[in-house]
Amino acid sequence: MSENTERRIIQTLLILLAVSISFILGKGIPQFTLQVIAFLIACYIASHFLSRKIKFIRNNKTIIDFLLITLAVYTIIFSTGDLFSPAFFLIHFLLFGVTLLFEPFSALLLATISTVFFLLTPQKGFWLEAIQLGSIFLISPLALIFGNQYLKLQEKETEIEILKKEEKILASEVVSQEKAVREWAFGEFRNQLIKIWENLEKISRRENLTKGSQQKLTEISNQLSNLLKSAQTLERKISK
Repeated sequence: MSENTERRIIQTLLILLAVSISFILGKGIPQFTLQVIAFLIACYIASHFLSRKIKFIRNNKTIIDFLLITLAVYTIIFSTGDLFSPAFFLIHFLLFGVTLLFEPFSALLLATISTVFFLLTPQKGFWLEAIQLGSIFLISPLALIFGNQYLKLQEKETEIEILKKEEKILASEVVSQEKAVREWAFGEFRNQLIKIWENLEKISRRENLTKGSQQKLTEISNQLSNLLKSAQTLERKISK
């Protein structure tokens, strides 16, 4: 079983669990709806504080948020009129929310599972119910498109973050290499040039050299001297 298939099965079970519990609560104890909603809100707030200290809650924050929000929304709907509940429009927002918490595919799952449970409730008229259920499936493709666009945006943001990190790494390498070149150019290389220049100066002062050789050595010495002066000038400019 692929990782993607396994993830979708888990999401399907979570959605089914949340809607099932909400159906039981909404139909079984409708008189305690306010208390149930207050408890779910308290759990939602507590989970945000506890996620800072408890690793399990922090790692499963998305699942916990989905379960609490879905339980609250569907409990209200199932206890206040099902398809004709004044709070029915909250499902439309939840369809968009679930695509952000899970993945775009989950919006279709939620719409399908919701339809199954709404069909179990007492009917008030085929066409009225068809219109209400149809609104869910009309919103689902929009939520699916929205979720896909959101994922693409996240991927682009991730790519940008990766490029920024690579840019920092490259910039650090450039600075490191520049430092190494400077240390070599104004350290070992400069010192070797000075030694060569000093040795040439000593050789050019020997009496047994011909006039032409002395002249040639003097020219080389002057060239090295000029090279050292230009290196010193460059070093001062870089230091600034």
